[in-house]
Amino acid sequence: MTHGARSSDRENSCPPDWPLARQGDSFFCSAPDWATGFLALGYGLEGDGPREQHESPGRRPPETLNHGRGPLLVRRYTHGGLLRGLTGERFKNPDRLLAEVQLTRELARRGILVPEVVSMRALCRGPRSWQLELGTRMVEGATDLRSFLADRSRGKLSEVVWRRLLTRAGQALAGAHQAGLDHVDLQPANLLACQEELKAGEAARIWILDLDRCRLDQGDLDRVASRNLARLMRWITSRYSSESPISDADLMRFMRAYEPDRRRRKRLIASVVQILHREGPFHRAGRVLERLLGLSRQG
Repeated sequence: MTHGARSSDRENSCPPDWPLARQGDSFFCSAPDWATGFLALGYGLEGDGPREQHESPGRRPPETLNHGRGPLLVRRYTHGGLLRGLTGERFKNPDRLLAEVQLTRELARRGILVPEVVSMRALCRGPRSWQLELGTRMVEGATDLRSFLADRSRGKLSEVVWRRLLTRAGQALAGAHQAGLDHVDLQPANLLACQEELKAGEAARIWILDLDRCRLDQGDLDRVASRNLARLMRWITSRYSSESPISDADLMRFMRAYEPDRRRRKRLIASVVQILHREGPFHRAGRVLERLLGLSRQG
């Protein structure tokens, strides 16, 4: 095992101040103040460390690792859709991991609230076969918006908390889209909020999660926003075909927070509706095929 200088362009994509360990083509690096703790836990190129399963939606829920600096989530990359049955958790290169780390750190520099990335591991399992993992600091006390929706539908969420959640979610997504974020899987499970903060006031924070395959798009930001919001609305309507916990008034509250200017908001809503109406049979057929094959993502 070697440490220190990078030996490839891929490794040069690791944060420059992070200690790097290499073993053949595999590599592991972590934030400097976390490195010693990972070594003590046995997490790195030669060990997975003492992990526990985390209750979370997704194809492969992350696992927790109790580091001395605080708990963290370790997420192993897994293919979705039809590829999941063919390639599982093997990838042809570590580029997706490196890209997500770079994007997450860049969004943090731009003031977007994202979980702190503290480690990355890429294990080469053979020719064009890589196992990839990302470690992020756990946002303690926070709950994903899918859980908030479930509580709302069961009448277990107060009106004050619900309204503040809609407002803060709209403002947070507006800021992310203004920064150029194009989120390929924008859904409630990938947004976090703390109920205690929502009870305390309207300055509650909203974290944006799961930036795998996402990107910064500095082109037509309105187009990015429309596409992302349509994806979010499609998720909600597909899960709540009847008795939706989101009323027209709730949706308008969210959209007013997202876009205060009435004219721009009207154009944005029209664009989102157009995208939703344009969804053709191929999207629906793909979802049916995934369900029939048992590969559909739950959550």
